[in-house]
Amino acid sequence: MSGWASGQALSGSFDILTYNVAGLPEPISGSDPAVNTPLISQRLSNYSIVHVQEDFGYHSELLSSDTHFYRTSHSGNVPLGNGLNALSSYPWSDHQRRTWAACWPNSGDCLAAKGFTAMRIQLDDGVVVDFYNLHAEAGDDKLDFQARTVGFQQMSNFIGTYSLGNAVVVAGDTNTRYTSSQDPARLLKEKNGLADVWVELFRGGNPPGHGGSIECRFPVPAGQERMDCEQIDKVHYRGNRLLRLAATDFINQNTAFLTASGGPLSDHFPNQAVFDYELSPSMRAGPRIVGGTHSTWFNDATGGSVGSWGDATARAVVSSITLRGGSRVDKVAYTMSDGRKIPHGGSGGGDRTLKLDAGENINRVEVCIGVRSGGSRGVFSVTVDTDRGRSVRTGSGTGECEVWTPPSGGTWTLVGFQGWTGSEVDALGVVWGKR
Repeated sequence: MSGWASGQALSGSFDILTYNVAGLPEPISGSDPAVNTPLISQRLSNYSIVHVQEDFGYHSELLSSDTHFYRTSHSGNVPLGNGLNALSSYPWSDHQRRTWAACWPNSGDCLAAKGFTAMRIQLDDGVVVDFYNLHAEAGDDKLDFQARTVGFQQMSNFIGTYSLGNAVVVAGDTNTRYTSSQDPARLLKEKNGLADVWVELFRGGNPPGHGGSIECRFPVPAGQERMDCEQIDKVHYRGNRLLRLAATDFINQNTAFLTASGGPLSDHFPNQAVFDYELSPSMRAGPRIVGGTHSTWFNDATGGSVGSWGDATARAVVSSITLRGGSRVDKVAYTMSDGRKIPHGGSGGGDRTLKLDAGENINRVEVCIGVRSGGSRGVFSVTVDTDRGRSVRTGSGTGECEVWTPPSGGTWTLVGFQGWTGSEVDALGVVWGKR
């Protein structure tokens, strides 16, 4: 059984380091990666999550002294690899790599499969953030700007579907400058509601205007780092209805990544962002999502219809639930107390419906998953129970089941699900709301 223990932490913190490690093979690289990459490796374990770019020809050296338990697999050297990898103290799921839809060879961008990655990191039970790593098109020619903009639009569209309603952190080498009118530096804010940590903490939320240049000088001696200048290595973020994220610091870790003689270990600054998080007082995700992926993501804890993060109670709760299935679960659908009807899944199977009475609450959900004939994982059965001893169930049980119960303290009930659906229900997790 997986429920909310009364002593479970409702807040916490994490940090992320983003660093272009300049691991291009010699003689392309000008940063001596054969010598410097093992030195970089010695410093990485100090950060809970690390995003690296240009991790091409010296990947084993980059990992040689690192102690992170969770590591992405290497995508390879140029020209096949994208140089993007992550190291983490927390587990993740569904790591994906995407190559930019456009590149312009002026700055050598087409010599590697540059792009972005996405993964869903679980910081704690019910605390999930989608992390994106990127290395954008470089250069300042007209076609560089065009290719960079196409790439940002591509990633923005991906965030809009893959991370619908989710908390998000984007950390990487953006190759963008707010002072350039041709750069898409503002796109993630405008299209996806992501704040730039540096802009928020050091510019009062106001990015630099177009024109001129305030780019940071590189390299600089230890102790001469400035935070009033702009870097192309940026961190963006947003919280969601379930999870409030607050950026508390943005640190140029230049001093920690210097050679014995005081020189830089790469041709970029390493930047660390520090975050606090706090769970909603009235809406909580279950411990985890179980099943398969790569269909259509949905998240019922999204949009203005479910209220704001600090609400004392959930805006609406499930008043009627329908489970459709046969040997597996094809669809979950429910009517909310405010009249909204929410369906997820396909059209197969038969319906089984439970209409809740006034004051009746859903206090137990069991989800069983298994492997389908084609090898993909999916949801084989769902059982929903209420505090008045009534239930509804569909599908066939398996030996791989989880039971979820609401948080303690007050009266909680089901307000929806999170998961993946196609013609069937591929994965599910619950969302609880406080009455």
